[in-house]
Amino acid sequence: MASQNHPSLLSLIPSLIHALVPIGGVIFLAIGFSGLLVVGFGSVFGKDFISGERADVVYTSERCADYFEFHPEAQDCRSAATAHHYDEVVDIRGGIGVLGAIVLIAYYGLRRRLKWASDSKLIPKGFSSTVAASLCGAAALLLLGVFAMQAGFGNTSGAGVLLSGGLVSAVAFLAYATQLSRDLLRSA
Repeated sequence: MASQNHPSLLSLIPSLIHALVPIGGVIFLAIGFSGLLVVGFGSVFGKDFISGERADVVYTSERCADYFEFHPEAQDCRSAATAHHYDEVVDIRGGIGVLGAIVLIAYYGLRRRLKWASDSKLIPKGFSSTVAASLCGAAALLLLGVFAMQAGFGNTSGAGVLLSGGLVSAVAFLAYATQLSRDLLRSA
């Protein structure tokens, strides 16, 4: 039996949901914004920068036929594959962004009705911003690091997808790190 000083694990669940669901929604929304960057990078640098394959990748004739179904205007199998993969990246990231917007709208709409989660003092101030800054910082470091290695070896085919995700993660990290510093200063 949990006492006032030692809450049960089940009593933490609403507080954790309240603390973590907005982070998930923002991360999904950030993925959607990275899709907008993908479109911009694709317009400026070409679709190969976003979704191109290495030069040694060979497609079967059946797979080429699949790609040409989606992009009959393509001049060869490689450009049809690149265009198809580009479309997938843009569509998937856009869909995830829409899902993030739905999660945030639902969360903030329900938050007023579910006062028990938002009024909890079980989760310390700064928990959400610590988790979010850590996740976004790790994602930025990983994505931008892999981008730098790939581009450093002269292979920019498909590198734009890493760059777009890394840049958006870095911006999210800076926002959450700023919030974390505010949370820590308030509690000091």
